Formats: sequence, C-alpha cells, structure tokens
Amino acid sequence: MEKKTVTIEDIERRHFIAYTENLSAWYKHVTTLASGGLTLLVSFQNNYIPTEPNSIYLVKLCWVSLALCICAGLLVHFGQAQSRLDAANNLRSIRINEGEEVAVKLVSETNGVHFIERHVFRLGRNLLPITFLSALVSIVWFAVLNLPG
Repeated sequence: MEKKTVTIEDIERRHFIAYTENLSAWYKHVTTLASGGLTLLVSFQNNYIPTEPNSIYLVKLCWVSLALCICAGLLVHFGQAQSRLDAANNLRSIRINEGEEVAVKLVSETNGVHFIERHVFRLGRNLLPITFLSALVSIVWFAVLNLPG
C-alpha cells in the first residue's frame, strides 16, 4: 500500500475547512436561538413581565436586539453563498480577460480565497454576536431588577 504524502498546505486547508464549517454552524445556532427567543419572549410576555415593571425599556431593547440579530443572521447566511458566487464570477472574469494561467496562479497563491467579502455581509457578521449578547444581557438585567422582594 502506498503512503500518501500530506503537505503543510493540506493541513492548512483542512483547518480552514473545519473552521468555516464550525463558524457557519455557530451562525445558524445563534440565529435559531434568537428566533426562538424572540418568539417565546413576545408570546409569553404576560407571564414574565410584572404588572408594574422596573425598566421595561430593557425588554424592548431585548426584542429589538433579537430582531436585529435575526436579520444579521439571515444576512450572514446569504452572504456566505453570495461571496462564493462573487468569487466564481471573479475567476470567470479573470479567465476570460487575462487567461487561464493568471486565474490558476491567483487561486494557488491565495488557496482559493481571493475574493473580498462585501461590506454589508461583514457588517452582518459583526452585528450577529453583538446584538445577541445585548439581548441576553438586557433580558437578564430586566429579570434581576424585577425579582420579587
């Protein structure tokens, strides 16, 4: 049996693929948690909001943050697909205008990551954890401020 040689580039590529798969799963989980959380918080608001609540603005902040988190999550998911399409279109353009050799060289030099993510998708990627954490902190702080006794 012939032993396959593993290069440093192969190991780097495996790490990068595992990273992107895990990051994509994390984005999905946060978006799902935000969707479920917003649904539950709005549906059951009569059960957890006291008659005379302290700092009701924290609940409102939580709802707005969760809604923004869901929007950011959807933007991130779309951005992942759109960025790959942008990369494919960029490669096609380079192949047509500059030749196959230039495209192959670019892909080999950049490990296939030669495209630049659009700013709106980067914004969504940065907003996702920020909005989720602000929602979590605001609802927990609301609960602490409204503890009985």
